[in-house]
Amino acid sequence: MSLAYGSIIVRISDHRLDVVKRAVYAVFMADNSLNESIWRVPQSVPPPLERVLGIWRFVREPRHSNRCHSTPGHLLHLVESGAYSLTIGPREYTVGPNDYLYYHECEEVVWHDDVEPVTFLSFNFLAPTLNPPPVESRVGRASVACRKALHDAFAAAQSENRLALHAHLCHALDLLPVSLDAQAAHDACGWRRLESQLRSERIFRPTLDELAH
Repeated sequence: MSLAYGSIIVRISDHRLDVVKRAVYAVFMADNSLNESIWRVPQSVPPPLERVLGIWRFVREPRHSNRCHSTPGHLLHLVESGAYSLTIGPREYTVGPNDYLYYHECEEVVWHDDVEPVTFLSFNFLAPTLNPPPVESRVGRASVACRKALHDAFAAAQSENRLALHAHLCHALDLLPVSLDAQAAHDACGWRRLESQLRSERIFRPTLDELAH
């Protein structure tokens, strides 16, 4: 058998393989550059989606209008057909097929009269570590890949495939101008580690001192 390290190839017999493995591991651990590029990985990466609260397909008939507030958390719409005008807070938009709309935390929305039927997909989810798109990018044209991911997420929800649902929705979000809040992610990791520790030690009524420790 042959092992390679850098430009050096060492031929060894099988009965000495374990010894060589341990030696190579020790060399890797002693090499700072290798430690940085190979061995340094995050201790914990929280999931961007905490919970999916609802997924729907809505159809609005012509001359529909209303005033409402978006749902708590993140709300993502994908227009499939039709066109309409709306006001989100102080901002006015006209949207049509293949456009996305991204709402965050109970925004006031006024839907103005549309002249044709409108169909759109709607995804409501909690994602405390996710920053919504900047205000100027809350409405825009969704890419082909993003539209496919959202339709795949809708199909996964219909078939009750939760793993595929989360995977497709995360893929769609990765194609939108959202960003991960590093501090929120760090805080979420801390709370998850604390919860795991309390459960493992069966501390169901911790004191403030125990939480701070």
